[in-house]
Amino acid sequence: MLSKRVQVLIDEKEYKRLKELGKRSHKSLGEIFREAALLYGERLVSRMQRLKVVEQMARLKAPVDDWAKMEKGIIRAHGR
Repeated sequence: MLSKRVQVLIDEKEYKRLKELGKRSHKSLGEIFREAALLYGERLVSRMQRLKVVEQMARLKAPVDDWAKMEKGIIRAHGR
């Protein structure tokens, strides 16, 4: 159940664009804003999770070099 109200100010051009989007998708402006907020939240969480993984990988202190050199070392190590 929806229980909180939020006021958002946008310019006339954006308002018309969103109203047209709503009309084409059979959604109210409120539905469009709620959907946008949900997607933004999911994207933000996903970005934070990716950053955490990158930080964990950086802590591994794995060898990093030019790709050609790394590839040769991999091939040498695995006998291909």
